[in-house]
Amino acid sequence: MAFTSSPTDGRFNDVASIETAATTTGTNDVHGAAATLYSVDIDNAATQDAYVKFYDAVTSVVTDLPILILKVIQSTRRVFVFPDGIAFSSGITYRCVNAGGTAGATTPTGGNCSVTCITS
Repeated sequence: MAFTSSPTDGRFNDVASIETAATTTGTNDVHGAAATLYSVDIDNAATQDAYVKFYDAVTSVVTDLPILILKVIQSTRRVFVFPDGIAFSSGITYRCVNAGGTAGATTPTGGNCSVTCITS
């Protein structure tokens, strides 16, 4: 897992957060505070479908209820854009698993799942 986070430009409040190998362990509090999610770019290089689950929390456990689940089929890249944004009042935490709903405690196998978020 390699996580980086940086402002997109000094003139804006946007932050780009990049996780090159998202897992079931979770990537916690990507913005460092309450934030709004505007876009998510998921590159699923795994040989299984990936479900990226977002939580309104600074940390989470696998049994927590996600507020957003994005599915990307195996060996596919998808970009999701939310023009009005999705507000997270505590923080933005996500994990990548191989099952939808509240299930899924296993990272997809056969390759990495890269997740890039634009938040403000």
